[in-house]
Amino acid sequence: MGRRRTTKKHNKYAVPDGQRNHHQPDPMVRLVSVHPGRAGVVALAVGPVIKILDLAHASSPCAVHALEAQHPTAAVRVVQFSPDGKLLLTASDEKVVRLWDTDSWKCIASW
Repeated sequence: MGRRRTTKKHNKYAVPDGQRNHHQPDPMVRLVSVHPGRAGVVALAVGPVIKILDLAHASSPCAVHALEAQHPTAAVRVVQFSPDGKLLLTASDEKVVRLWDTDSWKCIASW
């Protein structure tokens, strides 16, 4: 067995001038889920922020509710309403799944 080198002579992730770096972190995730029972109600996730929009009753799109996550730095990866529209499921990079009640917009369970 040989001795492992602790320093490298070159950086394998170095980007030559004029080329794009393919080893950058993922961009912020943008997700949309449409409520199955309420016309115009949409759950929108951009990065760590989850907003509920009511597009049917507003003259301009504005957030009706902003769901509060425990760790606001992790990007949301899943936003999905239940088939009956009573629950909203979210999952993020912090490896936590949350279940929200759509009447009160409160978190009722998390795993």
